[in-house]
Amino acid sequence: FLLLQLWHHCGLLPCFVVSEGVSAEGEESVGAKFFASTDYAIQVVRPPNGQVTSQPAGILCGLGGKNCRFNFGKGAQVVLMATPKDGFDFLRWVGCANSDQATCSISVDQPLTKISAVFKAKPKFPLKVSKTRNGSIASSPKGLQCGNNKTACRALFVSGTTVVLTATPTQDHQFAG
Repeated sequence: FLLLQLWHHCGLLPCFVVSEGVSAEGEESVGAKFFASTDYAIQVVRPPNGQVTSQPAGILCGLGGKNCRFNFGKGAQVVLMATPKDGFDFLRWVGCANSDQATCSISVDQPLTKISAVFKAKPKFPLKVSKTRNGSIASSPKGLQCGNNKTACRALFVSGTTVVLTATPTQDHQFAG
């Protein structure tokens, strides 16, 4: 069935048009815009540093997902989930009053509900190693490659990252610790 969305040329609900004093040449016109009750939608602002999905399915927005708007229908109960990309954390929702951490529960009760998920970069910390003349030091994940004419002896790593350093001696040398 159809629901009234708004009146055109009339700011009052219900809309009353007073025709008293209107000449035969002039007409008073008022329009009404209707929409289907199934057209109630959620629109997610595409997050640059994460992804938002919905349950029930319909929204897959960000990180390659392009379905940022979906008509769920009036009264639908929808849960949005925010997932950050590597190196980022979920910070908060904008436009969601019923949120618990990275989930947002919505009762679709208006024609368009706009929601944003905000992500923040995880802090990065420097790791510095001393140069060596008789070997090299490399990191995993990549970032450090130091010694044997390689000069990247300092790199930034995301907080919480486990960094494994591998020391490789040059020929005729041994790792001494």
